[in-house]
Amino acid sequence: MSDSDGESQGGDGKKKDFLYKVKAFKRRTMHAVAKTVSKVEVTRDEEYTVVHDKFVDVDARVQRISKSVSDYRAALQNLAMCGAALADDLLEVYETDSAMRPLAVMFKDAHDTLNEKVLPPLDNNYEREVVEASAKVAARFQGIKDDDGRRTRYISDYDHYRHKYTTLQQSPKKEKLGESIRECEQKLNAASEKYHTMNERLSARLRTADKHKGTLFNEQLMALIRSEQAFFQQGSNEFDKLLQASLEKKFKQA
Repeated sequence: MSDSDGESQGGDGKKKDFLYKVKAFKRRTMHAVAKTVSKVEVTRDEEYTVVHDKFVDVDARVQRISKSVSDYRAALQNLAMCGAALADDLLEVYETDSAMRPLAVMFKDAHDTLNEKVLPPLDNNYEREVVEASAKVAARFQGIKDDDGRRTRYISDYDHYRHKYTTLQQSPKKEKLGESIRECEQKLNAASEKYHTMNERLSARLRTADKHKGTLFNEQLMALIRSEQAFFQQGSNEFDKLLQASLEKKFKQA
């Protein structure tokens, strides 16, 4: 679908027509001013308002989840990195002939395994199945928000030409304004088609988003469970060995 704000075809693809954008901005600004200083009929769609309000709520959840999955990934990476740094620092504490040095070495080995063997493949899966999948949901919602912005501009155009057409029809000089009236009517019809087409399509998308809000992150949740289970289980295996070693008499008596 071409952007309804106006596009011209260029050799390197679709490009916004600068002159059109300037005229559209001027027209919409004038219409906004007119609404504040005179009685201009404003198009309202209460059904759209209801479904859009619901969408805003769902979108807020989507944004929070998208941020949280990225934050959680960073936290796990930071946990592993800080654990490795701690293991290095502890190893430096124990001299070569220290009785506890073997245990410190095992502690470092456990963290090295976590960082070098356990985390990398899990992190790749987490990025693909959780982070990127969540970002795709957010991107779809951003597309809806972009269309909502276009719809707002279409309403402005539609109401502008409706008001202008009515004003021309009611003018005492109507008989002399035939060409202006015909031109305005054409623009009104075009603006009406743009607005009503967008409104119908976007209303359907908003209803769909609300209907399926409970299933948006099903796959991500399952992937997150798999990722966490693997991370903590494999990490636990390494530290179970370490715990058993720490219970040996030689370490307890060191």
